[in-house]
Amino acid sequence: MRNAIGLWCASALVISACSGTTETTTAPAESGVTTSLVGATTTIVDGTTSTTTSSETADYLFELVETEALGTGVEPWENGFVSPGAVVLHDGEWHMFYNAGPNRNSTGTPGVGHAVSQNGLDFFRQDPEPLFEASAPAFIEQGAGGVIPGSVLVEPDGTWVLYFSTTGFEGRFGSGVIGRATAPAPDGPWAFDSEPLLSPGGVGEWDQLSIVNPHVLVVGDQYVMWYDAHQGDLDAKPTRQIGMATSDDGMEWTKYDDPSTTQPPLHVSDPVLGLGADDAWDSFRVNEPSVIEVDGGFVMFYGSDRRYEGQLERTWEWGYATSADGIAWERASVDPIWSSVGDVFTLMFNSTAVQTPDGVWRIYVGAQNGISLPTSVRVLEFAGDLP
Repeated sequence: MRNAIGLWCASALVISACSGTTETTTAPAESGVTTSLVGATTTIVDGTTSTTTSSETADYLFELVETEALGTGVEPWENGFVSPGAVVLHDGEWHMFYNAGPNRNSTGTPGVGHAVSQNGLDFFRQDPEPLFEASAPAFIEQGAGGVIPGSVLVEPDGTWVLYFSTTGFEGRFGSGVIGRATAPAPDGPWAFDSEPLLSPGGVGEWDQLSIVNPHVLVVGDQYVMWYDAHQGDLDAKPTRQIGMATSDDGMEWTKYDDPSTTQPPLHVSDPVLGLGADDAWDSFRVNEPSVIEVDGGFVMFYGSDRRYEGQLERTWEWGYATSADGIAWERASVDPIWSSVGDVFTLMFNSTAVQTPDGVWRIYVGAQNGISLPTSVRVLEFAGDLP
């Protein structure tokens, strides 16, 4: 198996993050023109574009919590990489099912671990060994390289259900599928379904290459899943959008299909949240949905990443949308709610969001503070009513 840093960074849909430094590139442009990005200022002098990023140039709705929620472990299987996976509150405790992998010099095997917190900000590992290895599902042989937990439910009978996606051997643009595992308790033993719950669509469909990052809720007597998928999400042609599926039992799923769209790539199923407007922060791609049921409907937190013009490194940003039915979504008037522009992270990936009982909104993200350094789980937080 490949080393975990490469494996999970491929699943993260991103390859680097904004370092907060000034980068200079040569570009044909009119001298003396100054433009603005979110958290960045670009100045063109004598044909040279200089982009300076600073976290002080923009105020965001969410703030980054100073301390990490979970760092890498000491065991070989998790001493190089950790990201949040799935987070759920049950019986007064927060449970995180996290991804982890070895550092480049370790012989450990990537796996999924379990950590618990009393406050949702400080998580503690429950076992030095992983719950299961990343290659545990039988259908991992269908071209997938690892398991990424997306969301977790606790059924009325006490069964824990983990919904996850797989990463592709082809890396960031490889095929991914969505699967399910169950256990009598969070520490297992975990049993995997023999087949994926959802797979990519056929040739010519909007989700033909990969379908990943599931977030599942029980709404009334129905299971509802939101996920992101794409045809081949290249920087030159971004196609990653967010879809939805429903199920009566959590095992047999039907993708949402708008009967009014009959031409490829929307002739079989449809996304429920597409790319933003051309000048919007989320015009490049939308991914990693986390949906929270609230009075009168739903709130979806989601991410986007891109390399703005004049930047050598990528920027990661998060926003939210609201919906009455989970299908038709209205983007927030405040966007983005947080951006990595100007911060020290060189890599950000794999996010999941929750709302605490006292009304605090939190987004857990994987973050790397410097090239070749271990990663950690960090928290973006906002207390109060969303605008």
